[in-house]
Amino acid sequence: MRRFPLSLALLALSACSTTQEAPPPAMALPVSLGTPGLAETEAYWPDAEWWHGFGSEELDGLVAQALDENTDIAAAMARIDQARGALRIARAPQLPAVNLSAQGLRQGANSSSGASSGNFAYAEVAASWEADLWGRLRAQARSARASLAVSRFDAQAVRLSVAAQVVQGWLTLMELRERQALARADLEAAQGLLAQTRALLKTGEALPGDVAAQRALVAQVEAQMAALERAENEARVSLAILLGRPAQGFAVRGAGLEAITMPTLPHPGLPAQLLTRRPDVAAAEAALAASGADVAAARAAMLPRITLSASGGGQVGTGPSEALYTLMAGLAQPLFDHGALAGQRDSAIARRREREADYRKAVLTALGDVERSLKATRQFDREVAARQEAAEQAQSAVDQAKLRYTAGKEDITAILAAQRTLFAARDALASARAEQLREVVALDAALGGGWRV
Repeated sequence: MRRFPLSLALLALSACSTTQEAPPPAMALPVSLGTPGLAETEAYWPDAEWWHGFGSEELDGLVAQALDENTDIAAAMARIDQARGALRIARAPQLPAVNLSAQGLRQGANSSSGASSGNFAYAEVAASWEADLWGRLRAQARSARASLAVSRFDAQAVRLSVAAQVVQGWLTLMELRERQALARADLEAAQGLLAQTRALLKTGEALPGDVAAQRALVAQVEAQMAALERAENEARVSLAILLGRPAQGFAVRGAGLEAITMPTLPHPGLPAQLLTRRPDVAAAEAALAASGADVAAARAAMLPRITLSASGGGQVGTGPSEALYTLMAGLAQPLFDHGALAGQRDSAIARRREREADYRKAVLTALGDVERSLKATRQFDREVAARQEAAEQAQSAVDQAKLRYTAGKEDITAILAAQRTLFAARDALASARAEQLREVVALDAALGGGWRV
C-alpha cells in the first residue's frame, strides 16, 4: 500500500472542513421606499453631519461635544477593544505555542568518603500545535472577527442614536422656550383683560362673575407656565447627560424655534441601498455570520483532533552535560461525553436561528422606520399649515370679541372662550412645528444618518 506524507493527509482531511456558512436569509423587499417610482439616481441621502442643516452653531457644538464625551459612546468603544482582544485570543491557537522553562539546582551530600556538591541547570523549549483538520479553530476566529464587526457597527449605531437624541433634545428645549414665550404673551393679554374687567366692575358695566372668570383664566395660564418651566428643566438635564456633563451649571442659549432652519428633506433610494446605510442592520448581519461560525466550530468539536508537539532541552552541571528532545503526535476523539458536545452544537444552531430572526427584524424595522418618517414629514406639512390657519382665525375671533365686549354687545363668556381657543391654538402650533423638526431628525436617523458600509 502506498503511503502519503502526513502533510498531504492533513490537507486532504482539511478539504472536508465543516466551516461552510449559510448566507443571510433572503427577504422580499418593497420596490421603493415611500415614494413609488423614485429612481435610484434621484436619491438624496443624509449628509454625514446632517445636523448642520438646522443652521445652528450652538447645536453643531452640542452634537460635537456629545460625540466626544457621551458615556454610551465611550462604553461602545470599550466594547470594540474587548472584541479586538477576543479576536487575538481566538487567532492564537492557529499558530504553534512555544514555552520556555528553566530550572536551577544545587545539590550536596556528606558520606564516609567525604563531602560532595554540584550545581545543575536545565532548560527546555516546548512547542505544540493542533492541526485544524475540520476548521474548528478557523471557525472560532471567524466568529471572533464577526463579533468585532458587530461591536464596530453597534458603536456606529450608538453614535447615530446619540446625535439624533441630542438634536431632538435641543429641539424640545427650543419648543418649550417658544411655548413659554407664547404663554407669557398670553398671560399679559389675560392680565390686561382682567384689569379692564375690574375697571368695568367699578363702573357697574361688568359683574363680579366676569372678574372671577377672567382671574381663573389667568391662573390657568400661570399653571401652564409652571409646567413648561418644569419640562424645560427636565429637558435641559437630559441633554446635559447626553453630553456627558453634570446638569449643574449647564445652559443652552437658544430662545425658540424662529431661528431654526428647516433642513432639506432627504429622499431615499432603493430599499437594498438602505440596508447598507443602517449600522443596526449591518450589526445584525455580522451577528448572524458570527453565529454561523459558532455552528461550524461546534460541529468540528465533535470530530477527532490531532496535535503535534516537540520539546528539547539540555542539562549542565558539575557532571557530564546531556541534551534531550522529544517529538510526539497525538490523536483525540471524544467518545462518551453524555451529549455535551451535541448539546453545544444544538445550542449553536438554535442561536443561529435566533440571529436570523433578529436580522429579519432589523431589516423590517429599518423599512418601517423610513416608511413612518416619510409619511409623517408630509403629514406634518399639512398639520402645520392647518394649525397656522387656526391660530390666525383664533386671533381674529379674540379681537372681535374684545370689541363687542368693550361696546357692551357681548358678555365675557364669549371673550373667555375665544381666548382659550387662541391660547390653545398658538401652543399647538408651536408643538407641531417642533414635532415637524423632530420628525426630520427621525427621517435622517432612519436613513442611516449618512453612514454606510
